[in-house]
Amino acid sequence: MSGAVPERTATVTVGVGETLWDVAQEYAPSADTGAVVARIKQVNGLGDATVVPGLPLTVPVDSGPLGAGR
Repeated sequence: MSGAVPERTATVTVGVGETLWDVAQEYAPSADTGAVVARIKQVNGLGDATVVPGLPLTVPVDSGPLGAGR
């Protein structure tokens, strides 16, 4: 799927074993995953795609219920 990156955001916590790619697919599944990852990195000031469990991140989210995948 390759829709536009959602403007709506939420703060989520990175889980054990999760990557930015996983987070992007979970919270914005209808958007282009690579573009969502780039937006997450930009908004959170991340230089690379390595994140640690427990890290709070601001992420774009689709308009469905927040945390529907969790």
